[in-house]
Amino acid sequence: MTVNALLRSCLGRARAQGCRAQVRADIPQDCPVDELDLCVILANGIENAVHACQKNESPENRWIEVRAAAHENGVVALKIENPCEEEVAFGPDGLPKAGPSGEHGIGLKNVKAVVDQYGGILSCGQKDGVFTLQAVLSPQKSDGLPPKSGSAGGAALRAALCVLLCVVCLNCMPELARALEGVPVLGPVVRIADLRTYGFRWGDTALSGELPVLEETGSPAPGGAEAVNEQTEAYIAQVRETFLWYAAREYQGYVASDTGYQVLRDDAEILSLCFYTTLNAGGSVDYSRYFTLDKATGELLALSDLFLEGSDYVGAVSADILRQMEEQVAAGEGDYFIPGGIWSEEECFQAIDPDQQFYLDENGDLVIVFGEYEVAPGSMGMPRFVIDQEAISDIWAG
Repeated sequence: MTVNALLRSCLGRARAQGCRAQVRADIPQDCPVDELDLCVILANGIENAVHACQKNESPENRWIEVRAAAHENGVVALKIENPCEEEVAFGPDGLPKAGPSGEHGIGLKNVKAVVDQYGGILSCGQKDGVFTLQAVLSPQKSDGLPPKSGSAGGAALRAALCVLLCVVCLNCMPELARALEGVPVLGPVVRIADLRTYGFRWGDTALSGELPVLEETGSPAPGGAEAVNEQTEAYIAQVRETFLWYAAREYQGYVASDTGYQVLRDDAEILSLCFYTTLNAGGSVDYSRYFTLDKATGELLALSDLFLEGSDYVGAVSADILRQMEEQVAAGEGDYFIPGGIWSEEECFQAIDPDQQFYLDENGDLVIVFGEYEVAPGSMGMPRFVIDQEAISDIWAG
């Protein structure tokens, strides 16, 4: 799991830099070589390959190939190749020099330290414009560390710790730290494969955000994850546009926008996500977007998909929400734009939109969400209503 997560992050960054990437890896679950040691070699090797590719003028000359295999005798062999148009100078030990000092870079020092622990072989070479890094590790480490625990719980904990250690020990980019943080597996069809980060700052004005990137595996009807990823881009564009609108007007000389996400439900059936943004510009404004995916089909669900075709779900859901609003107002627990108060008829809540924001919670209940000031004063924030199952039972298709 650790090696998979690291390869996904490193090679994802490589592709983002315009490098074609190909991997052939056969690393068994009970690999005799420590997962963290494998990650040290792979992360540093791929990072160096990306830097080399970025220097190549021709887009066709930007590619990376990674090979990794564990043999029956326990020996693990790793090989990373990439085109390198610049001539590489090698030292007496056969390894490339980094800069005028003739010393190796920090990344290569880390790789050599790992290989030396196993009494292995590390070699680098350049032929016909292709740079090759090869490492061979024997199963016995020379430092006498105890063998890994074979328990399932220990393996899971170790994998999680290895991911965190990679962030500290490898000279990898900050994107890797963010991408490997948890790398939650959300199910056999849809899961979070990476984290998309963005932002910029000048003075006290700043925009920052982190949102998930989804992928589908083995889905009979793929498309939901792709749809969410497309809407993620649209959401980021909306956040930037709103931020720049406020920043251009220099509200009190300070504007800040922070975006994140929350997993609201994650089980074998449903994945529900919330993207949220807080904008500070002389005051605080919150807005959000919700996504619900059916893991069995991989489809991104619309509100209408939860009800029988042709049913008046808008009327049924709206009636239950109005009932809850009236009960909360009567009990002094809420304030909403409803008849009987100081609000005009045009301001009062009439009905939800057919595509109103929603999610399915862990109990399977439908939760309807409104934006700030949509159905209530700003003091109520973004109101949520859990719909009574009896109110929609005769039209519920979910």
